[in-house]
Amino acid sequence: MNKVVLSLGVWIGVGVLTFLLWVFSLISVLIFGLWDRDGRITHNVARAWSWAVVKMNPLWNLKIEGLEHLDKKHHYVFVSNHQSMADIVLLPHLSVPYKCFSKSSLYKIPFFGWSLSLHRHIKLLRGSLRSIAKSMQEAKSWIKKKCRSYFLWKEQGVGLEVWGNLKEEHLN
Repeated sequence: MNKVVLSLGVWIGVGVLTFLLWVFSLISVLIFGLWDRDGRITHNVARAWSWAVVKMNPLWNLKIEGLEHLDKKHHYVFVSNHQSMADIVLLPHLSVPYKCFSKSSLYKIPFFGWSLSLHRHIKLLRGSLRSIAKSMQEAKSWIKKKCRSYFLWKEQGVGLEVWGNLKEEHLN
């Protein structure tokens, strides 16, 4: 019974924090949108949300090692096997601004999906070559605007060779 109550409390807390993520993302876009063209302010909002979600869960003890090896001036392509939803919460802890290739159905989730849109992550329709091509073009435009890293999930149905080509052709 205690585990059920704890789990319910954590999920309610995540819901409230996700609503606040959307509110503060909206405020940051409205106030700083003209000056925050590369999304660093909205990224910091996501980092605060991520930090709060981890701190709120008494069963999580997060320790990150190796951040000193990430140079904020360089591009990275992060890939996750996505065996749980924890990577969604933990990714902002890397403190490297990124764009996320996210499946289009996530954008329909109230507050969370709306936050993805406000943070200008890259929408991807799984199984659609046209969507993959469009996503790649969007990624290229972000690279031209400002140094940007990318995060994708291996399960997205896109061969890693495609992402390798993105890295080789446009991130170097």
